[in-house]
Amino acid sequence: MQRSRISSNVFTFNMVVSAYYKLGKLDKAVVIFKEMESLGFNPIVASYNTLIGGYCKQGLLSSALKLKDLMVRNDVHPSDITYNTLIHGLCEEGNLPEPNKIFNEMKGVNVTPNTVTYITFINGYCQVGNNDLSRRFFEEMSRNEIKADILTYNSLILGLCKEGMTKKAAYLVKKLDRKKLVPNSSTFSALL
Repeated sequence: MQRSRISSNVFTFNMVVSAYYKLGKLDKAVVIFKEMESLGFNPIVASYNTLIGGYCKQGLLSSALKLKDLMVRNDVHPSDITYNTLIHGLCEEGNLPEPNKIFNEMKGVNVTPNTVTYITFINGYCQVGNNDLSRRFFEEMSRNEIKADILTYNSLILGLCKEGMTKKAAYLVKKLDRKKLVPNSSTFSALL
């Protein structure tokens, strides 16, 4: 494009940043991101989200959090994708107090948590054996009228089975039919 003197725009740069990220070349994605800024293009939410996702995927959570802070300083408002990506990355590390801070910030700036947000917490707490907190998130999800999907129920069922609460897990499986959700192989694997 440059050799052909075709002008780039923020969307062109986003596609290149995304391509490098998908190829696992986060360092090159960062270079393109900085080049975009140096050429006077203001990154948009998608630009930041791509790099935040890359940092989280590589376990560079402090860099991801710094980028979210830069985003805010540059008057770009984080989206549910921004927050969900950070929460997922922090939950993957098993550092569960940190995602709670991000969750509270998310709600504080009026970004509505969605199914992905709640399933991330439910799954994270089930993985570390804290079914009480996973159930609290499930209850909050229900109170906020956010529809639970099969992944949500599978996480809860797996968590209950890990604690030996198979009767409660079986009750949730029965509840799936009333919710018009179809159990899948993960549902039955958890029970087995």
